[in-house]
Amino acid sequence: FDTEVSSIALTGNIGGTLISPNITHGKLHPTNPMRHQFHPNHKEGVDVNRSFVITIDSTDIEIAGSNRTQRNGIYTETIKGLHKASLLVKGDIILTQISHITILNPSATGGN
Repeated sequence: FDTEVSSIALTGNIGGTLISPNITHGKLHPTNPMRHQFHPNHKEGVDVNRSFVITIDSTDIEIAGSNRTQRNGIYTETIKGLHKASLLVKGDIILTQISHITILNPSATGGN
């Protein structure tokens, strides 16, 4: 199993809907929330499956006096395995553009 995940490939686009793949924390995965060292019956957890959808508005909102824009959206996550019923987490999300630079390391990509 992977002990660390640094990125997750999403399908969709900004200004629409982004959908995650199903993320599974196996019963022996170190980050499984049902495992912990202080309870002898919790040496292994249960499989925990997570998936999320981010729906982002397609309209840029100008932030006054800052040369920045933001987009608002909704984050929805379904978690299975922690409880008999699936758990639904939902909330607002705000994406703020903090830079207009399109290439972070131009010399590494062959750009200017």
